[in-house]
Amino acid sequence: MIYKCSSKGFTSAECATHVAHFDDIRQDAFNLVKGNTHVAHFDDIRQDAFNLVKGNTHVATSDNIRRTAFTLAEVLITLGIIGVVAAMTMPSLIQRHKEKVTVTKVKTALSLLSQTYMLAKADGEGVNDWFSQNSTWTPDEDGNSVQDESGKINQDIFWDKLAPHLKILTRCKASDTSCKKPAELYTLSGDVRNIDLNSYSIINLTNGMTLLGGWISNIDCKEKEGCGDFAVDINGIENRPNATGKDIFYFSIQADAISPILDEEYTMEDYCNIKTSSNRNNGYACTRWIIQNENMDYLHCDDLDWSKSKCD
Repeated sequence: MIYKCSSKGFTSAECATHVAHFDDIRQDAFNLVKGNTHVAHFDDIRQDAFNLVKGNTHVATSDNIRRTAFTLAEVLITLGIIGVVAAMTMPSLIQRHKEKVTVTKVKTALSLLSQTYMLAKADGEGVNDWFSQNSTWTPDEDGNSVQDESGKINQDIFWDKLAPHLKILTRCKASDTSCKKPAELYTLSGDVRNIDLNSYSIINLTNGMTLLGGWISNIDCKEKEGCGDFAVDINGIENRPNATGKDIFYFSIQADAISPILDEEYTMEDYCNIKTSSNRNNGYACTRWIIQNENMDYLHCDDLDWSKSKCD
């Protein structure tokens, strides 16, 4: 820019002074512009520095995440420990669950047959008039207990009375050997029971249970031991273990009800003992234990009696 001060009416000396002053102003303006550039440049540097610091923070955070995560070895060790604990506890939990299911089924069987018995009695004559003679049995050449003809007749009479009130899938009468299938039965302690199922009444219900036998020992049905007894296989005769006190349970036929066997001679020591009893009827008393105590602790200890309700 050319500053023409002579056109303004100034003298040469005044004009020189004005030019010098104008140059100072221009220099200041330049410096101001140059300074702003430095400020802008400084702001850029400061922003870059902030971004760098912020980036370092992210890096540090990522490092912390890496330090707090589990390694593959740590994960495998943890899973291994969980597996060992599960292997130690799961069998016990499964067994206890199965026992609870069994207890429920035994109670269901008692309820079902009690109601059925009362309905059968309500149809007409009392149970004392159902039978004409006591059941008897004789051992065969192999030592198996075989009910004679009176025993077979009594079984068929008993179930003839109850059958109209039951949901039956199949029925094989005691007197009919053509429909029998061989099956070994066991005591609670695992001994084979010498019972010939060919002389037993076998009724399969729609709920999966099997009704077995029907022993009538007292046709007067007035004494405490009742008229006789029968068995219920809660998971069906064709399914194992077929052991008294595990899936086969005996019930007593009383004059006025179906109940567990209540005769005091059936002690826990001899008739519901998982270890020591060699009684051929070991397991008979287990039904009463389940109904009274709602557990199967007799599978876990062998020192129970009627004064207890569980293992010590």
